[in-house]
Amino acid sequence: MRREGREEEREKMAKAVRNLMEKLNLTAEEAMELLGLSEEDRERYRTLL
Repeated sequence: MRREGREEEREKMAKAVRNLMEKLNLTAEEAMELLGLSEEDRERYRTLL
C-alpha cells in the first residue's frame, strides 16, 4: 500500500513538473526549482520526464 502511495505521489509531481514546463515554457530544472525539489528528488524525476 505504501509503495502504491509513493508511486502515485511521484506521478503527480512529475505531472506538475510537466505542466509548469508546458504552461510557463520552463526547463525541467527550472520547474523543479520552482517546486522546491531537492537535488536527490530531481534525479528521480528526470527519469520520469
